[in-house]
Amino acid sequence: MVAPRAAWKGFLKVGSVTCGVKIIGATSEASRIHFKILNRKDGLPVKSAYVDEATGEAVDAEDQVKGFEIDTDDYVRIEPDEIKKLKLTSAHTLEVGEFVELGDIDTRYLEKPYYLILRTARRPRPLK
Repeated sequence: MVAPRAAWKGFLKVGSVTCGVKIIGATSEASRIHFKILNRKDGLPVKSAYVDEATGEAVDAEDQVKGFEIDTDDYVRIEPDEIKKLKLTSAHTLEVGEFVELGDIDTRYLEKPYYLILRTARRPRPLK
């Protein structure tokens, strides 16, 4: 059996204590039904591709870049390294500020269960 893949890795901070953790889905996606898109004519699967709007030609992944439209047909290009610089460092830390009653949590946050487990396989050791 393959170990479940972490949906997120980071740190859990409770007061002055911090430890590395990972979040893993508590339910398997294996039992869910997944549909493929088929060509109605021949019944074969089709795949999606990014296509240049002007030429209609497929654009390879290495030639794709994100952009933000600031005016009609006027874009600011944003490179992957620029996006990484924008990410907050706290995006990798879950900081527990307080505990709440279960009834105070909106049920939409309880639809998919997760496990929060230590990120290291090593056993904890006392500090010297």
